Amino acid sequence: MKDILTLDDLSLKGKTVLLRLDINSPINPTDGSFLDISRFEESVPTLNELAESKVVVLAHQSRPGKSDFLTLREHAHVLRRLVSRPVRYAGDYACC
Repeated sequence: MKDILTLDDLSLKGKTVLLRLDINSPINPTDGSFLDISRFEESVPTLNELAESKVVVLAHQSRPGKSDFLTLREHAHVLRRLVSRPVRYAGDYACC
């Protein structure tokens, strides 16, 4: 049986990495602010490990029509602050 690889086993410097993060967070229904950013904070070590890579983050915040649905624009702002690097919001892309 093959061991499971970790980021320490890979050379990702200069590579593009597709990273799925679970940063779905509780939202204040009054103003749309985050009530808890612990999921963001938990992702920081991984993002820092990938600092020399181009990282494309996939995530979501609820579903359209639900009270806690929003785009990931504010998520990008929180991540930018936590990792002290540029984080650009790319919007919603549909295929096919």
